[in-house]
Amino acid sequence: WYILSRRGACELLDIPATTLRRWLRFVESCYMENPYHSSLHAADVTQAVHWILSNGLEAYLSKLEVLTLLLAAMVHDMGHDGYNNTFHKNTMSKQAIYHNDQSIQENYHLSHLFASMAQEPLINILANVPKESFVNIRSMLITMILSTDMTKHFDLIKGFKSGVQVKAVNEFCILLMQMALHAADISAQARPLAQAKFWCARCMDEFFAQGDKEKALGLPLSPQCDRDNSDIPASQIGFIKFIIYPAFQALATVVPPVEEVCVAFLSKNLEYWQAEGEMLERIKASRESFKASQHNISRSSLTSVKSPKRGLQGSFRLRSFYSQQSDGIGKSNSTSNLVGLRGWGKVGQSSPLEAAIARSKSTEGEVLFPHSCPRVELLKHRTVGLRQSMAAGSSDSGFSRARSCDSGGPQRSPHATFDDDASHEAPHPLSAYGKSIS
Repeated sequence: WYILSRRGACELLDIPATTLRRWLRFVESCYMENPYHSSLHAADVTQAVHWILSNGLEAYLSKLEVLTLLLAAMVHDMGHDGYNNTFHKNTMSKQAIYHNDQSIQENYHLSHLFASMAQEPLINILANVPKESFVNIRSMLITMILSTDMTKHFDLIKGFKSGVQVKAVNEFCILLMQMALHAADISAQARPLAQAKFWCARCMDEFFAQGDKEKALGLPLSPQCDRDNSDIPASQIGFIKFIIYPAFQALATVVPPVEEVCVAFLSKNLEYWQAEGEMLERIKASRESFKASQHNISRSSLTSVKSPKRGLQGSFRLRSFYSQQSDGIGKSNSTSNLVGLRGWGKVGQSSPLEAAIARSKSTEGEVLFPHSCPRVELLKHRTVGLRQSMAAGSSDSGFSRARSCDSGGPQRSPHATFDDDASHEAPHPLSAYGKSIS
């Protein structure tokens, strides 16, 4: 309102102030609550255009052209739904069908504006202007807003540079207006760093939301819309170098303060994003190095594990010896024959020998585990035999022959050998005591 009032909008358009206020409220209501393309973005672009005009551009334009340029800045994204032209084209939206895939969003903004003003006289700010002025204003609005399509960026820069050299009055004025609006529309990185980061975050949020929608619909992802793989510093560096810099440098040939202020901010912000990009690369490199080191450590730990062959052979010999001490069936049912005496500790259980010792303290004369563990019987009768021998004054009797189950059975002479014949049966543990134990 302040900018339009200062430029004499009500007088030039021959409308009351209430009509202008209603029109402004209508335009603001048409902007959706998008992260980037919102009414805040429209106000930001309008302020940028006002600054460019105030720093020398208005000297080349008439009052009506200045007013039209400001109106274009306010409505240039009116009704934007947060999706770019590529998305509308791939989804065959109504806007894409109505405008034949040509500058879809930009054509929609224009058609929505003029259709709304035609249907509602209370917001029609062009109702009282002469016919010739109306045609001229409408033509300038269409030309400027269509030039905000990014697919026309390089053609616009090329045409502006040629127009600056020729400086034909009519064509040069409209080129100035196009370039001013387009530069203001992409001027987020030509601001102080805090504002540049603010607009970058909002823009990327909107891009990522579109990328999520494209993934859900199975559409090809638009550039910079993949939240999982986008490199924000790299995108900003490329956008500043190849898009914003050429536009502002071209505009600075006509408006010198653009070089002093906007291009200076671009340089500082470019340094910031380059530093961010270098930091991101270092972080990625350190992560890759860490992953590689972890992989090497895991491989070395696997190769350093000793072969279990020797341990398995020893366990096999132990099981074979226990099998020879089995009962008449020829194969013991004891679990110790499967895992060995020391294997019980590995599986979190107590051995049959330990269980037998604990029970033998409270029970005597009862045969524990009668068919499952002959070693328990050996321990039981060894204890009874030892007591009888001590009572008889012969402490050696039977003790050396039944020394300890932990050693794998009765002690043998160092020169004794096992018979490899499978039919040979080891002596029963009770035979060492004869019939003295009954």
